[in-house]
Amino acid sequence: MKRLIAFFKEPPVWFALLWALLTGGMIALSAAVSTSGAKEEPFAAVLYGFTALSLSYSIYAAVRWLPKVKLAAKTRLSRNKYAGTFLASYTVRTVVYSSLSTLLDFAYVVVNGVTAIRYHSVWYYALAAYYFALMVIRLFVILCAGQGLKKYGSESRAFDERKLNIYLISGVALLLLEASLSGVITLMIVLPKETQTGFVLAIANAAYTFTRVILAIVNKVKSGKRQEPVVQALRNLNLTDALVSLFSLQITLSAAVGGDLPLQMNGLVGFAVCFFTACLGIYMIFDGVRRKKKLGRLAASSEPPSELPAPEDALSPPEISKK
Repeated sequence: MKRLIAFFKEPPVWFALLWALLTGGMIALSAAVSTSGAKEEPFAAVLYGFTALSLSYSIYAAVRWLPKVKLAAKTRLSRNKYAGTFLASYTVRTVVYSSLSTLLDFAYVVVNGVTAIRYHSVWYYALAAYYFALMVIRLFVILCAGQGLKKYGSESRAFDERKLNIYLISGVALLLLEASLSGVITLMIVLPKETQTGFVLAIANAAYTFTRVILAIVNKVKSGKRQEPVVQALRNLNLTDALVSLFSLQITLSAAVGGDLPLQMNGLVGFAVCFFTACLGIYMIFDGVRRKKKLGRLAASSEPPSELPAPEDALSPPEISKK
């Protein structure tokens, strides 16, 4: 009995994979039963119960094995030069993930642009333009950081200045972007017009928002108190992306289920998002200026003092002229 308990407590890989396949089959069978006429039969309840237990154990086995699989994958990947750099540097991982996020932004720009053309909606035109601008800012951060790294090297003072300039410019761009969005929200309130949408867009918007919010929270927790300017700029852009997508989801879902929420409610939420992200941009500006001044003081204090000219020897004996 103890061996059996120990076996299920620390299942081998083959058993965990086999159990996962079994669980997938039971889930498919349960879904088929729930849509058939047999869903009221007693065996259906038993099937649902065993499926729930099987799924619970599959999750337990995954939690037990994922750290080991992750460690083994890291060990194998670290032997490769580029993969090792990717795993060792948090900044490199952030830049790579942000590059992939740019592709997601582009897809979302296309979706909102098509929706704007389909429903002749000023709101979706503005949203497509907003995400396009956000995508451009993110690309600016990534490309300028990569160019500076290639030109100056990772340990140079010039590269530190370049990163702080990127951080500062990102704050200014974010502030201007939120000012534009607040103008669109004002027009939405002053010139009210019913927002039209479709369920496909609502589902796409919900999936995008869910992904963005989860990634923003996870990345913000992982970054912690890191003072890397490029990482901070990208994380703040991701946070802004998540907040605006939440506001967009509110408008999209309210239109999809029929009848918009009161414009005052949409305006209040929209202005709250704009206010928060504008404060974030202002903080980035002041923080960037402060850190640039600090970097300048450190550079000035680390420079060696200039050599003073040798004083004239006033006590040297006068030259005796030869007679």
